Amino acid sequence: STLAFCDSGLASQVGAALRTDYMSCNMYNPGGAPTGYWGRFYQGALNVSGGLEFHHAAYSIMEAEKHMPCTDGFQGIFGVGFRQLDLAFDYADLGPTIGKGCPADPAGAVVQPFMQELQREGGPELLGIYWSGAMGDDEGRLYLEGAARSNPHYSEAAVVGQARLGELGYYSVAVQEIAVTSAMGGSWIASGLSCDPESTEAACIMDTGTPALVVPRGVEQVIADLAQDGDPAGSVSFSLAGANGGAAGKVS
Repeated sequence: STLAFCDSGLASQVGAALRTDYMSCNMYNPGGAPTGYWGRFYQGALNVSGGLEFHHAAYSIMEAEKHMPCTDGFQGIFGVGFRQLDLAFDYADLGPTIGKGCPADPAGAVVQPFMQELQREGGPELLGIYWSGAMGDDEGRLYLEGAARSNPHYSEAAVVGQARLGELGYYSVAVQEIAVTSAMGGSWIASGLSCDPESTEAACIMDTGTPALVVPRGVEQVIADLAQDGDPAGSVSFSLAGANGGAAGKVS
């Protein structure tokens, strides 16, 4: 959930005055190909296109990375997660190989710049993300606070409700049911999913950094069987628990 830049050469441009004695280290894709990075933390002013300025931002410059979004014009990552994902470690040179894991003992947590801005405003801490689905300049937008509900991409008619949200690192939601409807009208429902937004051991998460929709193995098998039988899934929907009990609504 850190703001991290891919270009290691930025370190010499930033200068030693902004260096800290701490580093960011994040590993992703557990069980799959090694994906992640490590790099020193720096602290200082940052300007973002659109006029947003951070006066004391903590950010990292990658010193080694693998399979990170550092190609095709992309130059780094940013997150707006919670403190469990914003860990800092005492600086150590981990070498060029990614996959050995991060240090076991964090030195503490940092507040990444966009969460810092939300907390500074003192408002309801609203966040809006728009992406056209294409790559290139002006294909995405990030909206903070009031702008999250006052922009050309926001549709109040599309709001299904306020979901119960966990803040233990990821944005965790309570999925009550997953329904699969086939192209020919058949339907299957999975319930009793044991999603607990207040537990890191049973979290069902919303993650804009994951380019896939991950479902339980049983649901995946239903979808695969339908495709094999020539009756592919027409839709998959998720029923979420509401913030104040009851149901927030269904997302398809």
